[in-house]
Amino acid sequence: MRGVRAAARARAAARPRSAARSGTGLVATVLAGALLVTACTEPELAEPEQQPEADSEPLEAQAEDPDPARDTLVEYVEDFAASISEVRALLTPALDADDPQVARDAADAAFEAFVGDEEGRTVFPGQLSDAERDAAGEDALRATLAQARDTDGDLGSATVNILRDPIAGDLGAWERDPEGMLAGTVAAVDGIEDLDAATEVVMNLDGEGTRVIAWLALARDTPDDRLAVDAVARADGHLEVIALALELLSDERDDGSGS
Repeated sequence: MRGVRAAARARAAARPRSAARSGTGLVATVLAGALLVTACTEPELAEPEQQPEADSEPLEAQAEDPDPARDTLVEYVEDFAASISEVRALLTPALDADDPQVARDAADAAFEAFVGDEEGRTVFPGQLSDAERDAAGEDALRATLAQARDTDGDLGSATVNILRDPIAGDLGAWERDPEGMLAGTVAAVDGIEDLDAATEVVMNLDGEGTRVIAWLALARDTPDDRLAVDAVARADGHLEVIALALELLSDERDDGSGS
């Protein structure tokens, strides 16, 4: 995970303009900090002291051995990243126009796509019935998590770690009780009419995806026009953190070592 830490620091330094546009200056800092915490929970591996024996398979050949489970996980991560891009695209009209009704409509569409659009696979589990979920396909979070657990090596473990922190937070709760997690997240911001108060509540929630849901719910339901506009921008900022985390997984894949 040392490569992940270095990549996080590099991207954090390179993205101040993007973070500012999304409405939160915390994007790069949150991501770098979360990944540092995740990485520090893993033991550091000692550098190998001996070269491979002469008759052993070259390291380059070992790295290129086909691994169907790993290839499938790469596809799941790419699909997850694409789903985040689609949700962000739904928010683009609200980010480009300072219009509270546009913000509310965009937040409503993004909320449905994130946790419960019966016409396609959602990002997080939440409000779909069992029948709707069977018809739509499993949500991206749990589908990617299941594949990561079935994949040996650094990419599988790195994916599980990043799905937990920074993306989902309480990953077990999102697996066991997605409806309860969704209801609790929406209830946490119900009735808030002040951006500072909303920010304090949302930042105390666990996981960037959970914070996305909270801001979208607030933008969709608040009677305060200014808060609706600001909440959409904050939601997009946390979506950017998720996108950056998934990008780091792509770097791990391309590196091939995960170390």
